[in-house]
Amino acid sequence: MPARGTNEYILDLVPHPDHLLDLRTVRQPAREWLTEARPTREIGTEWPGAPAVTWLLRSSDLLIHFHYMTPRGSCPSRVRGR
Repeated sequence: MPARGTNEYILDLVPHPDHLLDLRTVRQPAREWLTEARPTREIGTEWPGAPAVTWLLRSSDLLIHFHYMTPRGSCPSRVRGR
């Protein structure tokens, strides 16, 4: 479980394990929650990366949250286009 006070901690409490949220259309009270800066672990081109303090509403238009992830490793050559 993610640490209390992080964005992931609250997002893991959502009853849907994996979800996509269009941050451009979020209404109150969730919109207010999204404007506060919190430690966030983002998985992108660099892993593992140190948690960064992030304002979700200011940093992205869409939020994709997976409750559980595992490392994949290298993509097969057919996926990379070779």
